[in-house]
Amino acid sequence: GWGRLELSQGSDAGQLDQIESDLQKLEKAFADGLAPFGILAGDPNALDLLQTLAANQLIREPELKRVREEIARLAPEGLDAPRQAVAHLEKILAAAPDIELPSDQAELERLAQQLRQETDAAERSSAGIEKQIEALDREIDGTTGKATAKSAKPGLRQQESLAKETQFKASAQMESIRQELAKMHSLVEIDQAIQAAEAGLVRAQAELEATKLSEDEATISVRLDTAKEALLAHQASLTDTEREFNQIKGALSRSEGLHQKRAAAAAHVEELTRQIDHETLESDSYHRLYALFDECREKQLGTVMEPIHDRVVRWIRLLKIGDYQSLRFNDQFLPEKLTSRDGTIELDFDDESTGTIEQLGLMVRLALGSTLSKPEEPAVAILDDPLTHSDRDRLNLMRAVLKSAAAGDLDQTPPAGPLQILVFTCHPEWFKVEESTTVNLGDGNVLTRFG
Repeated sequence: GWGRLELSQGSDAGQLDQIESDLQKLEKAFADGLAPFGILAGDPNALDLLQTLAANQLIREPELKRVREEIARLAPEGLDAPRQAVAHLEKILAAAPDIELPSDQAELERLAQQLRQETDAAERSSAGIEKQIEALDREIDGTTGKATAKSAKPGLRQQESLAKETQFKASAQMESIRQELAKMHSLVEIDQAIQAAEAGLVRAQAELEATKLSEDEATISVRLDTAKEALLAHQASLTDTEREFNQIKGALSRSEGLHQKRAAAAAHVEELTRQIDHETLESDSYHRLYALFDECREKQLGTVMEPIHDRVVRWIRLLKIGDYQSLRFNDQFLPEKLTSRDGTIELDFDDESTGTIEQLGLMVRLALGSTLSKPEEPAVAILDDPLTHSDRDRLNLMRAVLKSAAAGDLDQTPPAGPLQILVFTCHPEWFKVEESTTVNLGDGNVLTRFG
């Protein structure tokens, strides 16, 4: 008896809808921002995990600074020598297929013991060099006798510098060998893997030869479309016949003398039904052949793209682009997906930065060109001012990729031929290496000489 209360939307309802829409956009942006770190937006501990990552970043900054100073100490003359060593190791890794570690604990322990022995031998070699350096220091300082630094033999200072340089190189080489040994496997396993790969290649080639399409199978799509059109026509005819049959059936209930026509219509319906069953069976067979054709095409695509994929992945690791373990190509030989090393994250190719897309596209193009090149007839790759969105560090690493593509890799299966790479650029310093030839097109004498 107190009355009633009416509720309705006021003029601010539109602002509430806009706030809700903005909130949904912010939640999506928040989820997209957390995805690269493997954190779910719905996780109640998401902010704590982000703060942990930020704290780890601050903790690692001094270590990163120390590593940079150590690199400057170990390679005072530049990184060309270590990069050459890396390129050499990359070539060794390219010749060896990826092999999974054995699951047997005893075999793992044996491999670990072998690696420790090789590492200890390298460390003993480094210790021997250090002892030689200490002996030279004592001889120079006069600690082994009455001789002083002024009365030491001429050239000992120079020998000391050479010995220290040898020590630094040996230490760097020892660390590199230790890392590479951690990745490599025994020669027996590598030989077994090579034999298994060769046997698999023979089987794949035999399967590919057995799955070649005949002339009739190559036209399966056209025949399938024709069968579908015929099926639709028969279905339409069946619909018309059923309509006519129902009309005749209704007329028979009211009149006599139409039994013969009704029987003919029923026979016609039965004949059309049999034809539809036949057309349906033929259509299903075309569908099956089309699926087999797609399967064969996928096998052929995998056989062609596997060496290209492996070479691009090695270059990705050399350039340290993300933490990707594989690429996925479409039937146009274009990359479309990037998969992380643990396989939990798959990104679209276009989700990367402009510079990374430019670098990946160039590496795919070089790998494709290598498959078309032969030692006796190298292919030519013309690059018009590439890598315009790459920073200096990536440009330095891309020079190693260009050198690798130009040299080719005949030990690869199938072999990658050499490439003659022509780079047209207004920044020649980006691509200048010792083995390259620079032609200044702005010099008029160049046109006269080559003309």
